[in-house]
Amino acid sequence: MNDLRHAITSGLDSVVPPPGDLAAAKQMGGRQRRRRRARRAGVATLAVAAFGLVAVQLTGETADRPAPRAAAAQPRYLTLASFDVSSGLRAFADPAEDGEVHLGDKTFSRKDMRYLDTDAVATPDGVLFFDRDQKPRLLGEDGRVLEVGAGPDAPVRGARPAPKVDSVEPLVAWVENHGTFVRAVVYDLSTRTTVRTRDVPCSGASCSKITVDAIDRGVAYVRTPQGTFTWRPDDSFVPLGSPRTRVVDVRGSTMLWEGAEPITRETGWTYAKAPIDAQLTFDGKNVLYWSSVLAPVRPGDRTLRLDRGGDKLGPGSWYALDSDGSVLVAVATQRPSRTDSSLKADVFDCDLPSGACTGIGKVSTESGDPQFIGTDSF
Repeated sequence: MNDLRHAITSGLDSVVPPPGDLAAAKQMGGRQRRRRRARRAGVATLAVAAFGLVAVQLTGETADRPAPRAAAAQPRYLTLASFDVSSGLRAFADPAEDGEVHLGDKTFSRKDMRYLDTDAVATPDGVLFFDRDQKPRLLGEDGRVLEVGAGPDAPVRGARPAPKVDSVEPLVAWVENHGTFVRAVVYDLSTRTTVRTRDVPCSGASCSKITVDAIDRGVAYVRTPQGTFTWRPDDSFVPLGSPRTRVVDVRGSTMLWEGAEPITRETGWTYAKAPIDAQLTFDGKNVLYWSSVLAPVRPGDRTLRLDRGGDKLGPGSWYALDSDGSVLVAVATQRPSRTDSSLKADVFDCDLPSGACTGIGKVSTESGDPQFIGTDSF
């Protein structure tokens, strides 16, 4: 546990304390965050001078579009039974080709949803995924697949949309590779509309290095070959760090980062270095990292403990944050051996901050670990 606490909090020594009375600043809460939006534009100029990032034209206009191809026939999707997402999507699966997929209160055959892959991600409205033409789609709770964006004119081999979900607002963000530029997209699931887009010119392998690392309260964090940027709702694109700066997660005025340290910081925020697969609880106070013990980001805050799972790093339990902020846990009840390759696990949905867990299903597989949508391969 000491190693875990060290890994999560090793960056806390670099936290820049906010000016004035910290206690008073915390009490101002949401009012401070709203005011920061008006102040952020002034931070950009200082950040560029301090870091010396190469200027790049990043606008909402499309540059060097490839010629559009003839319209292809839209893929047809089987309408599934509706599923209940009121307690979170609760999405988990057996990785085998003939395995089962669990969504909400229903169980489906994976054969009926082969279109779900490693880029599928859990949202409060269903499963966001990308079809074979790299066009975004949403498997809604009514069991139907809906178009949620136009996508690229033609798919680019090896392109990864890397979708991310906002835990506060009904927003998702992803990138679309158009060959000579990559388009970052923020989409509103509640209104089914595109909120904003931004095109980043690129060529060849450099296009694959442009991705959305996180989105929180409508603010997206975009990593490019020129650097990592904060993309705000007013469409400002503010340098955050170098191309080696990776935003691990952002929630509740807390940022976990890996690689190079961010050079632009928000007043009153907490910044901590963390492993790349760590996750923040939706309030930004605790870190989920391969353990039933969720260590606090800030010294002195409460440690959260789940009723299920292991309290040490290691095999035997798998974890993911669900779409409603609870924690999904799969706990092995039978592990592979020399004579039996099967793995069985019980799956739980654990409430926060209480840590109380409710059984929601089982996984039995011959081919790998239990999997959670948006966290593991699917």
